[in-house]
Amino acid sequence: MNYLLHCVTLVCCLTLPSVVSASPKKAAFTIEIGAAQSVVKIGKPLEISIRLRSVSQQDFLLVEVNNTGRAELNYQVSAKRADGSSLAGTRYGERVKKHEIDILSQKIQTVHMGDEIKEETDLNKLFVFDKPGTYTIEVTRVDPTNTGSAVASNSIKVRVNSE
Repeated sequence: MNYLLHCVTLVCCLTLPSVVSASPKKAAFTIEIGAAQSVVKIGKPLEISIRLRSVSQQDFLLVEVNNTGRAELNYQVSAKRADGSSLAGTRYGERVKKHEIDILSQKIQTVHMGDEIKEETDLNKLFVFDKPGTYTIEVTRVDPTNTGSAVASNSIKVRVNSE
């Protein structure tokens, strides 16, 4: 019995440092977003650009939807009011959120260190900006090199004015 207890203690002591020293895996890419205009009128296009940049030392594969101007199919986009509440989605935006959009064409792209992928989308397709105010926008994307992990972009603020 003493021998068994000694063995269990030894195994725990030998394996514990490796568990404690394990650090979270670094993301393979960064995401930066920007708005074409920081102030828009209700109903006018509210376009954002999204730039994914590889920071990985190793190549990785990324599945991309082949649709120019529809970055929302490759990213999760969030829009919040100044009080932190989420905006209502448009009918299309809700379908995107629930992954109910038919994807006709995808490509698997090898991404190398330093590569950039640039995309754009109009937030009015996704959300109902029906009231004047300041909104915070952010996008996220799953990191294919780190199971269960997502990478978030910077946050930007856009002002929507009444007409």
